[in-house]
Amino acid sequence: MKKPPLFIAATIVLFLIGCSKTNHSNADFQGVILAVGDQSIIVGEEDVNPEASYESYEVLIDDSTVFNGDISSMKQLKDEFVEDKKFDVCLWVKEKVENNHINNKVVTKLRINK
Repeated sequence: MKKPPLFIAATIVLFLIGCSKTNHSNADFQGVILAVGDQSIIVGEEDVNPEASYESYEVLIDDSTVFNGDISSMKQLKDEFVEDKKFDVCLWVKEKVENNHINNKVVTKLRINK
């Protein structure tokens, strides 16, 4: 009798783990936050070889951007971000019709883990 409830609980846990990984795998950008501006962040790679070059991306954050994870707002991100402690981030972006002062990319959703 105890096997079915244990089996159901294990199945639910595995399902939840699988769902959380799926949500991040479809992100447009993944990496770490390298810098935080007034209305933007720069995202790049955490482990870099000093002899190689790596791309970094600056993306705009506006009032419609949805924050998930350990950081819930741009204000909290600015308050807690320090350059020597990198935050992992997954970004979902959209193309903006008109050019903004950075590029055409605007973050629709981001998930930040400290």
